[in-house]
Amino acid sequence: MDENRGRSIVLFLLMGVGFFATIIYAFVIAPNNNKSTLGKSDVFLEFPLQKRNLRYTGEGIIPFCKDDNTALTFEVGEDTTVYSSATGIVNSVDDNVISIEIEPNVYIEHYPISNYSVFLGEYVTKGDALGRVSGMYFNLRINNSRSKLYECPYNFLNAFGKSMVEEILEIMEYNNKGCECAILNY
Repeated sequence: MDENRGRSIVLFLLMGVGFFATIIYAFVIAPNNNKSTLGKSDVFLEFPLQKRNLRYTGEGIIPFCKDDNTALTFEVGEDTTVYSSATGIVNSVDDNVISIEIEPNVYIEHYPISNYSVFLGEYVTKGDALGRVSGMYFNLRINNSRSKLYECPYNFLNAFGKSMVEEILEIMEYNNKGCECAILNY
């Protein structure tokens, strides 16, 4: 009888270790598998465009990583106003790119933009007007120069932003999400 009791205890302990390992995997390891390398997990981007300015005549949207696209690209109407998707310091307003530093060496890039409404070194908050799109496509990109990679903006959009992207994907009959991969190296 003591031999069976010993086996039961060993079996019980093994089941406990297995259960504990499953909990650790499910709540600690798995959620971080498709995450970024950003230090902050509380990065939430606002959708930088108004719905009425989106167009669906061409591609509508070009997902991150599709054909090595380093941004989430939206088809927009002419002269569309772009709003800041993040709070931070304007790091650059060169070559039609407005770059906002949200943490050291991590930038949210909005482009192509003309008629800038912000200046280098200015502190902007989510929703501040940045300028107007020059052309028919707008790009939103996360440039993580600390890790030397681009990250998929879709993964950091708030619930409204994700719903907008999913709506466009559905209208354009894309079968995948806004990201075909989570990161791209430089």
